[in-house]
Amino acid sequence: MIDGEKLWAEVLAICDDDSCWLAYADWLDEKDTDDDTERASEIRQTINSKIRPVKFETIIIDTREQKPFAFKDFVSDYAQKYAPIKVIAERGTLKSGDYSLAGYTDQIAIERKSLTDLYGTIGRNRDRFERELQRLSEMEFACVVIESDWDAIISQPPIHTRLNPKIIFRSVISWKLQYPTVHWWACPNRRFAETVTFRTLQRYQRMKTKGTQDT
Repeated sequence: MIDGEKLWAEVLAICDDDSCWLAYADWLDEKDTDDDTERASEIRQTINSKIRPVKFETIIIDTREQKPFAFKDFVSDYAQKYAPIKVIAERGTLKSGDYSLAGYTDQIAIERKSLTDLYGTIGRNRDRFERELQRLSEMEFACVVIESDWDAIISQPPIHTRLNPKIIFRSVISWKLQYPTVHWWACPNRRFAETVTFRTLQRYQRMKTKGTQDT
């Protein structure tokens, strides 16, 4: 059997580059032990402390958003040596959604929903939310990001709700058909929802910037 630690020691003796150390950290994570995971985290922190952060600007957060994402602990890709991303965010009044991009607020919007929000929206505030979906459908890109996956949405409804979970499920199916340009992400937790939101905005900005540069 190949001794993984010995092999990595030989690799790192030849390649003392940050990318090699990051690959080693990924390998340590795959071993899935507390000591190895902690060691991998220390390696990444050491590398990140040497790398100048990459700035991403500017995310607009609607003034009515009560629990905004912090957009922290994101890293760039290999081309930027996995540098930490410093996200610049500002409060502003959006016509639709909770998150957008400066310069593109009339083109992209993301609506965030916690599990409680989702039930309240489809129950007490259904008419208002349908008007919101209509506005979102007029965007070039829009999506609804939910901080719960479908298993939790169906099997773990909020304690005080009287709404049958099947109404949530069928309503979303109906709206997806009625507003096909509004995408839905049911995420396993809040952090995953935050990641979907940031990476969607990041990718959209990259596409728009590339299109400008090409012309």
